[in-house]
Amino acid sequence: MKKFLRFLFFLLILGAGLGFGAIHLYATEFISQPDRRIAEATPEDVNLDYDNLTIIGEGGIEMQGFWTLTKQEPKGVIILVHGIGANRAQMIEKANLLAQQGFDAVMMDGRAHGESEGDYVTYGFFEKKDVQKIVDFINEENEDIPVGIWGASLGGAIALQAMAEDNRIEFGVAESTFRSMDEIVFDYGKRMARGVMLKPVTDYALRRAGEEGGFDPQVVRPIESVTQINQPVMIAHGDADQRISVSYGQDLYDNLKTEDKELVIVPGAGHLDMMEVGGEGFISLVMDFMNAQVENE
Repeated sequence: MKKFLRFLFFLLILGAGLGFGAIHLYATEFISQPDRRIAEATPEDVNLDYDNLTIIGEGGIEMQGFWTLTKQEPKGVIILVHGIGANRAQMIEKANLLAQQGFDAVMMDGRAHGESEGDYVTYGFFEKKDVQKIVDFINEENEDIPVGIWGASLGGAIALQAMAEDNRIEFGVAESTFRSMDEIVFDYGKRMARGVMLKPVTDYALRRAGEEGGFDPQVVRPIESVTQINQPVMIAHGDADQRISVSYGQDLYDNLKTEDKELVIVPGAGHLDMMEVGGEGFISLVMDFMNAQVENE
């Protein structure tokens, strides 16, 4: 019996060591290096006029994207920000809806995504600066046009962080997003490990990812960014989201500094399917919010 217990203890130590080694070696890959997916669709597929864009982001990286064009005099330009592991094509449906409402849209492959340069996703640390470069570009084209932002999941977190630092972004919509990077990495780690996870483990992995990616994960905190936002904001979340808790959306809304804010909870919606589940009702709420902001110009 003693030999068996010693052997079992040896296996536990070996397993823990192998697990720690895997986290040490692959933390950055799991957290900050998603698989690249190249956009296979273009706005032309939904009969949208568009221009191809190359914008130089923070640190000199080249970012590739589309500028979609409404068929009327544009009311404004909306920056569309995709989620992790996606690319600009994910936002074409939203660009089409916006074009019907009289808005142009700019959508870029985020850094380390699609055809854009960059080796690491930083969850908003550098991406918020990339958004500022996009705003610079829009203002160079038309300095008087209103600029808004609409992001989903990681894109929503980037949108909130960008709005906190750049009041040229006059309004924004953040869907299905998180409160802080350390918290969401723990949540995802726990789900991947089927509920068995220790936060010190994911904190270590996060620290490793930050060291290799050249950023500080601890400052990626949309829950603090919202306390600095004065612009109008809509927070939207599905109450059946199994990836990012709807309670996070509620907390982001509650902590927003601006008094011009809306909270939309879509019954039965999971992660990134609010337009499908919420249908015309949800889409109308978003478009009404967008239109209200430019009507006040």
